[in-house]
Amino acid sequence: MIAPLLSEPGSSQGRWWDHRQVINGILWKLRTGGPWRDLATRYAKRTTLYRSSLVLIAAVIWLHDRQNRP
Repeated sequence: MIAPLLSEPGSSQGRWWDHRQVINGILWKLRTGGPWRDLATRYAKRTTLYRSSLVLIAAVIWLHDRQNRP
């Protein structure tokens, strides 16, 4: 379901994070409600997770809106 929204490995500059790490970090944030600064570094950098969560949320909203159109 979210595979089309994920970038290819090595497609961006800098360190590439495993998609599973990023998704797990976002899920941790949603589950706990804790601040971004409390994320464990095993997930990814908090700025990476924050940006990825914004993209993911926007994509989910877009897909939801698209599916609910008459």
